[in-house]
Formats: sequence, structure tokens, C-alpha cells
Amino acid sequence: WNTLTTDDWDYADHRYWDKAASSYEFYAAAPAAPAATAWTLNANTAAANDDYFTLTGFTLTSHDATDNTAKAYVNSFATAAAGSDLLIAAPCKWTNYAAKVQLQFIHILSRLNVIIKKGAGLGDNDKVYIKNLTVNGLNSTGDFDEHAATAVTTSPGTPASGTDRWDKLSGTVNYVGTFTAETAEVINKTDGKYYLQSLVIPQTAAFESLAVDGSVAATAPELVITYEIYNGCWTGEKTESYTGHYNLAACFGKATTGEKLDFKEGWQNTLTLTINPTAIMFDATVTPWSDGSANDFTID
Repeated sequence: WNTLTTDDWDYADHRYWDKAASSYEFYAAAPAAPAATAWTLNANTAAANDDYFTLTGFTLTSHDATDNTAKAYVNSFATAAAGSDLLIAAPCKWTNYAAKVQLQFIHILSRLNVIIKKGAGLGDNDKVYIKNLTVNGLNSTGDFDEHAATAVTTSPGTPASGTDRWDKLSGTVNYVGTFTAETAEVINKTDGKYYLQSLVIPQTAAFESLAVDGSVAATAPELVITYEIYNGCWTGEKTESYTGHYNLAACFGKATTGEKLDFKEGWQNTLTLTINPTAIMFDATVTPWSDGSANDFTID
């Protein structure tokens, strides 16, 4: 949204100020028709300043907004393939008829970012390639009710819990990183690059213990990564492949049953994955000689 210009806020068939009115109350939501559903502006009371938006059955499918050439942070999910970034305007009472109405839009979805970098334990000849990155098991569908919460936190317009304006959560979406074979190499050790940037229905993700090998099916959202290490100096096979299954909440530091990772409205959770496998190292002892026959022999 930081690329929008003044003209982007224009509209057809202009309406005109009634300067006899003491004030106006403005409501706005974007995009106009998100993902085969529609906004409803509801009249709470007869007053003009307490209307509220609802959205029923909004669904997210797998998407990744990352530009795989730059692998940099993106500000906009404007392209259709990248998902619908839902926005509503903060309450806007307007009395200055000589000025443009200034709307302050608020994100009502959450966001997940995954950054990957190489660990310090990898050698200069070790090349890392990400073959697959998925985040499985987050809810894909929900209903939004702006009227369900009024308290806000430091993020403008965000409810106190960050998730309580979304309910009737259902379905699952598996987010898949969209990088290609040509852009899969992890190069940097100090500053990682983005491999997944996706919008998320506000919700919580529970902690559970998972086996890294995936032998136990996950019941809470999980991250699955497959990567290869190639080293042209290795003797024999020069590529090793690794796959790991990790509970998503655990990736963000949750460590006990009952702990949850919050995907709050207007907030983003950014996970930095460091590929730093443990090298196979060796130590050894030598079995001492066992004593056999011993004798003193004199040569005369």
C-alpha cells in the first residue's frame, strides 16, 4: 500500500459536502469484494458513529507475496495471487470541509513471515538449497465482526486479544513457499532472506511436541522444511537431503502444553530459520595391548 498515489483514492460520480451538516461519519473497507464474499456495514443504533463491518465466510488459500529475485520484505499483498489484505478504516468523524477526508486503514488479518539464513557451523564449501517450505494446519476460513470487541492496544484498531473479532474458524490452509530451483539457494549467514510471506486469519496456534522425522501426525500447525546441502569437496555422494517437522508455536519459543502462538489482527509474526546442522565429529580411544607371555632369556 505504500506505492499508492493520490489519484488511487479517487472515485467515480463524486458526492458533495452538505456544509449545513455539523459533521460526517465515514466508513471504508478494502478490497471491495474480497475472495468471493462481501462486506456488510451494519447499523448498530440510530446514531451515525457506531456502525460496524462484518464479513462472513472469508477464506484464504495458499499464497506467498515474496519476490523471489530480491527475497526482500514486501509491503503490499495487492496482487490477486498473493491473497486479499483486508483493511477497514479507523473511526473517522470529519468536520473540515475544505480538506480531503483522511482515512487511516487498519489491517484486520495477521501475517506470517519466514526468513532463512545459513548457520555459522556450515563451511565455505557447503551450499544450502531449500527444496520445500510449508506451514500446515492453520485455519483458512472465518467470520469477522468489528462489533465483537472495542478495546484496542498499541496497534491502531487492534482488539485487546487480537483474535476476538474473528470466529467460526474452520478449514485448513497449507502455505507453500513459491521459490524456484533457481532461487532456492541460501547464501547469507548474517542476514537471511524471505522465503514465505503470507496473510493469516487471526487465530491461535497451539504448542505440541513433535518428532522431527514426522512419524507422529501433527494436530496443531506445523512447519515442514526440506533442504539439501551440497559440497563439491565431499568424497562420494556430494549432496545430502534433510527434512524436519516442527511445531509452529515451538518455533516461536513456546515450550509447554497450553502455550499458544497468537496471530493477532494487524500484527506480523516473523520467524528466522537458521540452517545449522550438527557436524558428525569423531573421537577415539585405542585399546591397550594385552599382556601375553613374558620371560627373561639369557644368551650365553
